[in-house]
Amino acid sequence: MRTPLLPAITVSHLRGLFWLALLSVLALALLPSTMVTEVMLFSDKIMHAIAFLVLATLGYWGYPKHIGGVFLGLLFYGALLEFFQALTETRAPEWSDWLADAIGSFVALCSLRLRDVFFNKTI
Repeated sequence: MRTPLLPAITVSHLRGLFWLALLSVLALALLPSTMVTEVMLFSDKIMHAIAFLVLATLGYWGYPKHIGGVFLGLLFYGALLEFFQALTETRAPEWSDWLADAIGSFVALCSLRLRDVFFNKTI
């Protein structure tokens, strides 16, 4: 199935990008804190929200019939990242990071759903 916006990109491509992005976020979450500060463009919480906004967008496009599962999965994934950070020596888990993850996911999914309602006339 091809996407209407970019006909050369299939849902399979979007799913692959989603899983690649999940692995990339995992790698960034487990890097030593000294390395992460070098690639930070904004505050830690904004970066978390942006990362999960991108993940939620890719998940929404890649799995359009499983939006609830994507959202719940991303909430679990964010919590899992914080758990893994607790196992490292240079990173520390923060509930506020998980909250930023949840906010980024929620904003993406709500925005995309509103876009569908207003521009595609779906409910």
